Amino acid sequence: MDLRGKKVLVFGTGISGIGAGALLERAQASVILYDGNENLDKENLRKHFAAESSVEILLGSLPLEVMDQLELVVLSPGVPTDLPLVNQLREREIPIWGEVELAYRFASGEVLAITGTNGKTTTTTLLGSMISHSGKPFALAGNLGISLSREAELVPSDGLIAAEVSSFQLEFI
Repeated sequence: MDLRGKKVLVFGTGISGIGAGALLERAQASVILYDGNENLDKENLRKHFAAESSVEILLGSLPLEVMDQLELVVLSPGVPTDLPLVNQLREREIPIWGEVELAYRFASGEVLAITGTNGKTTTTTLLGSMISHSGKPFALAGNLGISLSREAELVPSDGLIAAEVSSFQLEFI
């Protein structure tokens, strides 16, 4: 997946958004980390990236001139998909991926996604325990508080990622 030089908006500044932004920056995309909450602390968000990071951080409203430049949007799972801004991005026919889709496209190892109504955390944790006993390289990620994007490139091709994935995260895969 070649995103070098592409203007990518990461919508949401939580764990998944930070992980997606870092992955995209390693892929040499031109990353804009965005959140509609203008009261967030930009300097605190910047601390999650390397000192030489060129990630642009935008808070509050998203200027039209920025929207006009976007080639991809990565939506964090906590962002409601029916927000007027998300609908505007759709209307502009900008591709929208969920953070899970982004991570999957960059993952070296296989991703084993656990979803459903009840028991996701227990099942994912149990699966991770079984994989750990197999001797294969592995990671746990997803709604366990660990960004799938953060783990995607760390697990080698012979490894496995056990990921807890909510219905919200499945919406844009």
